[in-house]
Amino acid sequence: MRGLIAVTLLLTACTSYNAGVESNWTRPNVLHVSGGGNALSTDGRIEDYVFLQAAEKALEAGYRYFVVAESVNTGGTETFTTYSPYTTTISGSTRGSFVGNSYFGTTHATATTTGGPRSYTYYFPGREAVFIMFDSKPPGYRPGQYYEVTRVYNELGRKYLSDFQPIEDALFTEVVAPPQQVAPVAAQPVTPASTSHSVLAPKSTGRAATEPKRERTLDEIYQSLSDNDKFIADSMSPTDRVQYLYSRR
Repeated sequence: MRGLIAVTLLLTACTSYNAGVESNWTRPNVLHVSGGGNALSTDGRIEDYVFLQAAEKALEAGYRYFVVAESVNTGGTETFTTYSPYTTTISGSTRGSFVGNSYFGTTHATATTTGGPRSYTYYFPGREAVFIMFDSKPPGYRPGQYYEVTRVYNELGRKYLSDFQPIEDALFTEVVAPPQQVAPVAAQPVTPASTSHSVLAPKSTGRAATEPKRERTLDEIYQSLSDNDKFIADSMSPTDRVQYLYSRR
């Protein structure tokens, strides 16, 4: 069963970072997060915000690991134009005189500058990502392909949360169902009729019959698609693409 947090997480602390970050669960274990910033922000900072939001939501839901299924840079530039023309006038005067052949008088000078609209271009960073959550280490993924929720939260929360409190992985406790009591089965008497025919035991397959089949990763599902289906998946938004791949399992 899903790991639960044994203490109350103080995730309601001052998290002004998420003013430009939005998230929603598209499936019970799939989280879509998008974030954007102003012209003073950077791509790296917005990406940190998106990952921190995913870590917070994972902690609230009790997940311990996540995989980044999709990550798209949605940043772009915007141009602003001022349409008010301007006129600047500078004037001055000097006094002079002639000595002998020199002339005594006053000189005036005026300079006028006129301009039209001015344009300013700024870059606004953005990031959109889809996270798949797991209760335990994701099957089929190698270290470096998945993230530990507590580690992400501790590293980024220390940077951006004003009331940050670290979360220890030991705070997670696994909820284990109590063992079921099975009533003993009474021994059946052996009679000649029950032993008149020999029964061959089935050959061992080398794996337990109840062993669950490993679910394919999104990359494996994508690689199994036809070229036409891959084209359809590539043209979708990150959230729709994940749901489409899940439907083709």
